[in-house]
Amino acid sequence: MNQMPATVLATSEQPNDHTLPRVAVVIPTLNEARTLGHTLESVMQQDYPASRYEILIVDGGSTDGTQDIAMSFHDHGVNIRLLNNPGRSTPSAVNVALRATDSETVLWLSGHCLLSPNYLNESVAAWQSAPKRATGGYLEVRGEGFRGLLNAMVLSSKFGTGNSSFRFSRAVGATQSITFALFDRKTLLEIGGLDESLARNQDNDLVARLTAHGVTYWRVEAGATYVAPMTFGGLWKRAFLNGAWSVWGHRRGRGGHSWWHFIPMAMVGSGATLVIMSIAGLDLAPWCLSVLAVIYGLLAIGSAVGVAAPRNAYWTIPILPFMFFIHHAIYGLGSWSAVLRPNPVPHRIAKKE
Repeated sequence: MNQMPATVLATSEQPNDHTLPRVAVVIPTLNEARTLGHTLESVMQQDYPASRYEILIVDGGSTDGTQDIAMSFHDHGVNIRLLNNPGRSTPSAVNVALRATDSETVLWLSGHCLLSPNYLNESVAAWQSAPKRATGGYLEVRGEGFRGLLNAMVLSSKFGTGNSSFRFSRAVGATQSITFALFDRKTLLEIGGLDESLARNQDNDLVARLTAHGVTYWRVEAGATYVAPMTFGGLWKRAFLNGAWSVWGHRRGRGGHSWWHFIPMAMVGSGATLVIMSIAGLDLAPWCLSVLAVIYGLLAIGSAVGVAAPRNAYWTIPILPFMFFIHHAIYGLGSWSAVLRPNPVPHRIAKKE
């Protein structure tokens, strides 16, 4: 991969308002050309003074034109810098940005999300009242096209992804965590930044370490939209890797995982065991398997109705139970695949070896 020096793409001409803290909006990228432009547009449209925030695009060697899209925003009035991420992972990208900026606060986004115009204003105001807290808004999931919509509905369901309050509540106030949070930069540096040995679930680890450090989370009246994978393969790859990294992350013993992270693993394990017992001729096994299948089916159908009705997408109700099952099964298989494998070596370490 060619080394890419940090490049200043644009500088705002707007006068500084020195009463407001500076914000570094960090966007790790790796082949995000399809969605990065929309993400940048939403960041550029913030109510926050353009002279008081910068955008750090930390790229892991994209080959799809991501860097060109970043450079195309050079005249939009906000200071943008393009940084190289030799580690290629999200944690290493955030750590690169932490070292490259002197902004008081850091907001870490993905290259496929959108922010409401008041996101920075609301998050900064809440942070100023208590700098020991991380702040941010509620999360919505949006899908584009037939497959994207179905994927978004799976990821919008408590049955599909778990019942974390930050995913499904808009109530202003204390919460467990926030997906796209504004952090105090010094606090992140004090705890050593993100763990670069984690390619996924680094947010769970970060929440656990920040909580132990005395940081709390606060939801504001602003919103972020996550754009779901546009293909079934993208959703299932995400599920498999998340399942694997739930095991690998938990193995490190740093916390950040709750019991529901391992429900798909238990589902796959118990289902496979009952199938084997049924084939072996144990009379009780088929009955137990049938009961579990009925319970799962009823829960899946009820969840399908619950997520489809608000969108008036009733045609998805017969499809979503199968989507839930595939998603859970692949997640569980990912977890089981990690049980007998050691934690992967980070890209940067592997490259040196």
